[in-house]
Amino acid sequence: MKLKTSIIATSAAVLGLAAAYGCVGPPKPTSGAAPNPPPAAPAAGGFLETFESPAGFTNRFLTQVVHGALPPDVSSWQGDHDDHCGAPTTSRTIHASSPAESFYWCGPAGPASGHIMTSMLTTGYAEVDFSPNQVFANVKKVCWDQNQTDLGVRKWTQVVVVPEGVFQQNGGQLNYANPGEPVTADNGHPISSDTFMFVMLRGSSQTYTGPGQYDSNFDGFTTSDKARRFRNCITDLENGTVSIELERESSTEVRTLRGSFPNGAARVIFQDNTYDAPKDPPPIPVPSPFTWHWDNIAVYT
Repeated sequence: MKLKTSIIATSAAVLGLAAAYGCVGPPKPTSGAAPNPPPAAPAAGGFLETFESPAGFTNRFLTQVVHGALPPDVSSWQGDHDDHCGAPTTSRTIHASSPAESFYWCGPAGPASGHIMTSMLTTGYAEVDFSPNQVFANVKKVCWDQNQTDLGVRKWTQVVVVPEGVFQQNGGQLNYANPGEPVTADNGHPISSDTFMFVMLRGSSQTYTGPGQYDSNFDGFTTSDKARRFRNCITDLENGTVSIELERESSTEVRTLRGSFPNGAARVIFQDNTYDAPKDPPPIPVPSPFTWHWDNIAVYT
């Protein structure tokens, strides 16, 4: 399946996530840190992509770019890694008129350093979403590596596990709305009673199982380092709670929050969310704070 990119016009409203989420001070940068080793290969029916080449993304994922009620209102911005895939402190120009540019691959130190980027800047609401092009039976665990660069309080990420039937009813679209946002924020699909959503802003964690079950831990973690990607795993404990493993500077923090994955066939969606990022006043800790770096996507069944 070729990469699928679409733009959906949606309505924008004030983001419902609190702007005052706590976070610890930025630890010492570790830009020389080696990438995490790939996770153990999932059993048959699972999924693993380590992005050692661009084909790992273009051939195995669905993608979608979603903007708010207005058309893209920022014509271009600077994403991490230049056009020659230099260090993440270099930059490239990304154009709103070309949604596919919001997804790109780089391996600045060879195939083992390969990973993908999602990048967005807008004064409205936008999502940059991607999902393994595969149906999973009884998802048990989801893992991914992601930078924890402080991109301000208006850029965050989400992971959604949605039943296959709901996914098909919604036309295979990837934009599922955070129940904590105003319903008009993006006209995203509401999450059903058995859809799971994880929200991470500045290292904080929130879980939803449908719109009615919510839990949170607002202790956070950020860094000014763009190069290092930290491993995150969510495991359904099959008792109404999930275990959330969050790699930190020199350890892994484990949190248990209420939540559960849907039973049966499901899809797993990764979301890069932005709401009016330019409104966040300086100082933002890093220049060009518009890019998330992703690696080692794994789904276990």
